[in-house]
Amino acid sequence: MNSNKPYVDAALALLGVDRLVLAIHDQSFPASSAEEMGRGSPYGEGGRRFAGFIKDLGFNALQLGPQGKTTLANPSPYDSTLFSKNELSISLLSLAQDAAWAKLLDVEDVTSLVEHAPSADAPRDRRSYEYAWQAQFQALRKVYENFVARTEPLKYIRLAYINWTSLHAVWLDRDSLFEALSIEYGTDDWRQWAVLDQSLFGGGAPTSPEQIDRVSSVRAKYASEIDFFQFCQFIAHQQHLEFREFAATLKLKLYADLQIGFSQRDMWALRHLLLSNYSLGAPPSRTNPDGQPWGYPVLDPDLYFQLDEEGNEVHGTALKWFVTRIDKILLDFDGVRVDHPHGLVCPWVYKSDEEDSLRAVQSGARLFESPNVEEHPQLARYALVREDQINPHVPRYADGWVRDLSEGQIQKYSVLIQTIKDCMAAKHFEPSDLICEVLSSCPFPLKSVLRAHGLGRFRVTQKAQPYSQRDVYRSDNAQPEDWIMVGTHDTKTIWSVVEQWSPEQRTAWAEYLANRLEPINESARSELETALSSNNLRLVEAMFADLFIGPARNVSIFFADLLGLDQTYNEPGVISDANWVLSVPNNYQQVYAERVQSGLALNLPKVVSLALHAKCGDNSEAVELIEKLNQSVPVV
Repeated sequence: MNSNKPYVDAALALLGVDRLVLAIHDQSFPASSAEEMGRGSPYGEGGRRFAGFIKDLGFNALQLGPQGKTTLANPSPYDSTLFSKNELSISLLSLAQDAAWAKLLDVEDVTSLVEHAPSADAPRDRRSYEYAWQAQFQALRKVYENFVARTEPLKYIRLAYINWTSLHAVWLDRDSLFEALSIEYGTDDWRQWAVLDQSLFGGGAPTSPEQIDRVSSVRAKYASEIDFFQFCQFIAHQQHLEFREFAATLKLKLYADLQIGFSQRDMWALRHLLLSNYSLGAPPSRTNPDGQPWGYPVLDPDLYFQLDEEGNEVHGTALKWFVTRIDKILLDFDGVRVDHPHGLVCPWVYKSDEEDSLRAVQSGARLFESPNVEEHPQLARYALVREDQINPHVPRYADGWVRDLSEGQIQKYSVLIQTIKDCMAAKHFEPSDLICEVLSSCPFPLKSVLRAHGLGRFRVTQKAQPYSQRDVYRSDNAQPEDWIMVGTHDTKTIWSVVEQWSPEQRTAWAEYLANRLEPINESARSELETALSSNNLRLVEAMFADLFIGPARNVSIFFADLLGLDQTYNEPGVISDANWVLSVPNNYQQVYAERVQSGLALNLPKVVSLALHAKCGDNSEAVELIEKLNQSVPVV
């Protein structure tokens, strides 16, 4: 590839864009032909090559998804574990070839698994995920057996393993005990276990003689399985750190995804920190009119703080755990994306014991702003607002349900966000590397917290109503601290969205974008509007350019939008085998080159040149740069 990065970098600087981020989850990375088993990973040869490809295009960061352990039945990363990493991301070929891993696996073993995998030429699907699951753990068993059998050659790995398990003992011991009990019962649904095993961590740790004896007996019975789990976690974490070091050599930042959801493993271990009888969900909104009963727990607000011996307010057990979680993420990443920050600031909760969960979530309430809600009298004790601060004339899920807040109230709403910022500051992270995924709904308490902390929101432009000047998704309504994008992992790709627009929608968008891209020359504007209204590819190109000309200093592109794919990665609220499996094709360089030449993928030099013309067209430096960008060839 011929890199246009110097030109793109210069254009981004003139446009005032600090971050150009590619969003992609672990499983969507491509694989080399020697390691393709049906699921991607950043850590293999294919993942590293793709990172280099992205850097050469002009991106300066990768936004990864949650990296927790998923289950065979549920591949959603947003239901994965909060501390343990997904063993499916481990690069087997690296274990077989890398001297640093003492070649713990034979290359022939990897080759055999690859040969029996679903066709590498076909798109990955649920069948591929299931094969990858089975094959990966089959291979990791051999890796572990070799680790146990070989002694002298593995002294340095064994020492590193011992040190690592000591550093992460708290969560590692807890998660590995869950693994052992899942084997004991033949299910990871802990609600089907014996009462004693369900409640081993009911008080935060096994404390009664009966609990302690039970834990000891399980650990003794399943010692090998526990060690296997912990060793696999060691490998996954080490390979992640190796990838982070590699990304740093490319000057690519890595952003974590702080999921709002909990895995069953974490719910079992953290019940003592969680609010009982209520679950977290999404209320009706523009994005999800029916609401979504997620079933996730929320931390018990009574456990945020406690008084020390001198009567001072200090972190309680819930906040101490939250700090541990954030510190763990900051060991592995350069920044944090907060998934659904509403759940940390003003969570929408519903009764978890109702049979009809959809009806329950639709009649739920906000945890901290329900001082007198008839259906939820239990929530009054958690209210951070007074009744006179509530607008009773709007639905309680509406953004304007709370009318005003004092500075002190905003500080109380900010507790978890402030905790994240404090953890980042202690490790010298940039404040702007905290990202908040706020979409259509932004309740007043959340809006107040974002403003108080200088944090932005998401502007997903495909969702905008271009004829509405106050629409939150329009790029011209963005703020410098915002993050702007044409789509996310939860939307259709921009290519498929535009194909589905009505003639009236295309006309409205063409008018809006022509005004954005040709703000001065009326004749050129009219000509562009005509072209955009009649050519979908030009319209998509203009929508990408629109990202770079607004006030927002942070641009994010989902990998499917970059490559011009028309499949959807995840359809929210729908259980489907098609969710969570879309990936970068292994021949992505060829695919991208062909699609760019046909106008069917993001041509970054062309797009930023359009943005430069619109925003900096009278700047001599911009004029010269536009010429270079227009002459550049994206790929060879």
